[in-house]
Amino acid sequence: MVIAYRSKTLNLIIIAKELNYVSEEDYDRIRKVIEKITNKINSLRNYYLSKK
Repeated sequence: MVIAYRSKTLNLIIIAKELNYVSEEDYDRIRKVIEKITNKINSLRNYYLSKK
């Protein structure tokens, strides 16, 4: 589920960059933030799944 949200978010930010709504620098920064958040959510999910 997290992967689906991540993919949609990345697609939207790519489109925004291509339409010049965000700069290349902002795109890179946002992409890194998305990666960090996705990794944290996946870690949390894996932790809870291992507790079952």
